[in-house]
Amino acid sequence: MRGRPMAALLGLLAAGAAAGRAEEPQPFPPGVYRFSITADEAPADVPADILPMLVGSYAVTFTADGRVTNVVSGKLDAKGRYASTPGYLVLTDEEGPGHCQAERATGIYKWSRVGTSLTFVKVEDLCRWRAFAITRKPWRKDE
Repeated sequence: MRGRPMAALLGLLAAGAAAGRAEEPQPFPPGVYRFSITADEAPADVPADILPMLVGSYAVTFTADGRVTNVVSGKLDAKGRYASTPGYLVLTDEEGPGHCQAERATGIYKWSRVGTSLTFVKVEDLCRWRAFAITRKPWRKDE
């Protein structure tokens, strides 16, 4: 299963190159991004043991060397690695109390930047709660 998300990303990249995009590609911008999710925004079917990890203030740090750390309300949620292209982001969780495991460890997202905010659209991710959090609302970059 680990090869499947990367194969999907490579297919998407080939399709984008074949389309001959006119816009200038943007590199993925490392940094600290923030957003929050309230209890009212959480889906009604969130399990009680997941809810405290899903609701809160998020600080997601992307380093220039491909590492990512997700902290929710001051507590480590997950750590892992990422790879990006102009337009696509592949996240792989490796550790932490809320990290997605096994076949759910890797997710692929389409990303876009407007000013200092990022938005994400799920391409493929079997980790439901990560996908919910990532795509819920724009992420604001710390200046």
